[in-house]
Amino acid sequence: MVLEEKKVFMHKGMKIVGIFTKPEELPPWPTVIMLHAYSSNKNDNGKIFPPLAKALAKKGYASFRFDFRYSKPPWNAPNESDGYLSDMRISEWIDDALFIAEQFASKDYIDYTRLGFIGISLGGFVGLYAAALSEAISYVVAASAPIEPYTPFIRLGFREENDGSMVLKDLGLRLSREAVEELKSYSIFNVIRKLRDKKVFLVYGERDTITPPEGGIKMCLVLGENCELKIIDNANHRFATLEHVLVNTIVQWIYENI
Repeated sequence: MVLEEKKVFMHKGMKIVGIFTKPEELPPWPTVIMLHAYSSNKNDNGKIFPPLAKALAKKGYASFRFDFRYSKPPWNAPNESDGYLSDMRISEWIDDALFIAEQFASKDYIDYTRLGFIGISLGGFVGLYAAALSEAISYVVAASAPIEPYTPFIRLGFREENDGSMVLKDLGLRLSREAVEELKSYSIFNVIRKLRDKKVFLVYGERDTITPPEGGIKMCLVLGENCELKIIDNANHRFATLEHVLVNTIVQWIYENI
């Protein structure tokens, strides 16, 4: 039986809320920390993270999926951590990932030698970047991850305003000037050499026009033998209608490699 419990952490005076999924096996458990996409949340409408958590638990892996701080969108959504999406900074999301990794690495019920990240889209970039900076993380799985976080926002339809902010008017989403400047300054190639001693699994949709698979090819060329790339046929950026294929692909890789 798969057991789930809500966990709440305080970080920089703000609440981080997530769901910890435990397998039936006795601890310590190998554990994955799940990092959601921009304008998403820990449960992503039940399409990827919840079934992924249950599938991993059946294989003996624990997981923690949480809402980043500064992730509440302007519409009604189940994001429980403090802070609104309009105030997000990619540096704060990376900091959240590092903080959560440190919290779990110190728990006696966690196999700290097998602690890793799974991230989707912007969460995939955050996972890769944070893994490069973390001694606690030994592997990272990134799906639809960009090599730099600014261009995907343009491809999604965001447009820069005169004040330096960016907006996606159809959904009422806005990035502040400071957030945009941060996005422009980050690239996985700033830290990629620090990932060479970690296992990296990159997954892309064949038809992804937001973060094309070519970015993953470039990363694996630099990372070498510890990097593995999988391109899922007919899948788009969100793996729409093929979420189960993504889940099965990730579970299989983790089971065989971690």
